Amino acid sequence: MRRIACPPWLLLAGISAVLGAQEEPRKLTMEEAVAEALRNNLPLMAERLNIGLAEARLVTARLRPNPVFSGGADHLDWIGTRFNEENGGGPTEISLRTDWLLERPSKRRARVDTAGLGRTVAEHQFLDAVRGLVLETQNAFVDAQLARDSLLLERQNLANLNRIVEINEARLRAGDISRVELIRSRLAALQYRNSLRQAELRLRNALTALAAVLSRRDPSSVEEVAGEIRRDDSALPPAELRAAALAARPDLSALRGELDRSAAELRLQSEEARPDYNLGAEYRRQQGVNGKGNSIGL
Repeated sequence: MRRIACPPWLLLAGISAVLGAQEEPRKLTMEEAVAEALRNNLPLMAERLNIGLAEARLVTARLRPNPVFSGGADHLDWIGTRFNEENGGGPTEISLRTDWLLERPSKRRARVDTAGLGRTVAEHQFLDAVRGLVLETQNAFVDAQLARDSLLLERQNLANLNRIVEINEARLRAGDISRVELIRSRLAALQYRNSLRQAELRLRNALTALAAVLSRRDPSSVEEVAGEIRRDDSALPPAELRAAALAARPDLSALRGELDRSAAELRLQSEEARPDYNLGAEYRRQQGVNGKGNSIGL
């Protein structure tokens, strides 16, 4: 069998061509862009944490006052002086005491209502942040699609102009047109190349803006977008659109919830102005020389 020697540079060129053919730019879809934006957006993460904080405030508002237990011992004979009839250093007293706060039920109820409305407002604010981010991502994606389609159209127009130039060159050789007509067509093709470069720049800027919305560190990481621009055939009447917007927009719900929370906060402060009661009980035991003494206090 006869072997054919292959130059190293030719082998490397073949490998590079194969690798280049495999590394095609991955097209980003609208759904993938929205999911990535929702996953990586830092302000949205902060809004999500606000829900957890509001939930913690609600748990705290539901807590009841804890009782306090205390104990004491006086006149302990730890140094051996001995309490007796001649030594008045005693007697030893041991006390146990408990205190607890009797909070008004209306005060706790107002506190829980205020915290619950605060959690509702935090949830609506988070939904509004999601709505705004999704809208921003979709707008950036549509801008990239529009820039991509415009670039394709510019390339087709330039290809048609170059085809016209080729036709005019053949017509000039056949004597059908003058050289001036050929120069005009060539000039139009050259001028249109500037429009093509501007379209390429608009596409690059649109992809960079999309990468920024997706919170990517590399501005050039988005290479190509997939899908066609959405075209809605029918639209709702303005009255129905307005009603749907008023019913579905979370920012309006958040504002309504903020009004309710402010009213609940006012009721809570009114309840906080009313006094509470503290109840305490105490037991004392005295160890005397000739007897014992026990007492209870309220």
